[in-house]
Amino acid sequence: MTQITTDAAYITLINVFTVIPARQAELIELLDAATADVMRHCRGLFRPIFTARWMAPG
Repeated sequence: MTQITTDAAYITLINVFTVIPARQAELIELLDAATADVMRHCRGLFRPIFTARWMAPG
């Protein structure tokens, strides 16, 4: 499991996306394509991780 700490020798970038449920799959596909096409060429990037969190309705 990944741990984010304040004393690590690297930087953790967290992006938060808000998307309607009907477009969630589209967003995941876009993020996956961006990782495959762009991020894998960035020097030093070693572990892109996608997680998801859903909020309870209401």
